[in-house]
Amino acid sequence: MKKLINTILCAAAFAASCASATTLSTTLRVDNSYTIYLSTSDTALGASFGTLNNYNAVKSWITDLVAGQDYYVHILATDTGGIAGVLGQFSLDGTDFTFANGSQSLLTNTTNWTASTAGFGQTTGTPTAATAADISSSWGSTSLIDKNAQWIWAGNNQTVNTAYLSTKITAVKAPAAVPEPGSLALLGLGLAGVAAMTRRRRG
Repeated sequence: MKKLINTILCAAAFAASCASATTLSTTLRVDNSYTIYLSTSDTALGASFGTLNNYNAVKSWITDLVAGQDYYVHILATDTGGIAGVLGQFSLDGTDFTFANGSQSLLTNTTNWTASTAGFGQTTGTPTAATAADISSSWGSTSLIDKNAQWIWAGNNQTVNTAYLSTKITAVKAPAAVPEPGSLALLGLGLAGVAAMTRRRRG
């Protein structure tokens, strides 16, 4: 009986300590530099979870999402001259959320992203896609990112030096119910009482 009580208490404590979370994984290559943010607003930066200043480097980043909350991925990218672009792939490890394309995986493209030269949520439009000539002359292939991902930018990718790119992540499930600490304490007391009664009966 004692072992059973301990098992139940441990399981309840574990459930209380584990908030429902989904991991967002991102792999990016940007010419020239960027910071990526996770926000609950289409106009506010939110929390940064990755930054890099190296147009040749491909780097991956992860961050957690809490169930029941909609999010926005914001990429603030800057260029120092020449052709600019953002290339990336994104994935969610659960089904509590979907990207703007209705699935748990997303690539940079001109359909599911918004672009602005003024700021997040300001005068947004469709991103500009790099041409085959742009890609061949500037970047070539990037094996760590899906070949169907597009190099995108805001406005003219040869004259605009700052791009604000965003996409929405929608919560499709409500937050999981997690027992409150007080409820767990009452559960523990109840189980202790059951154990005491069992001992008396055996005695």
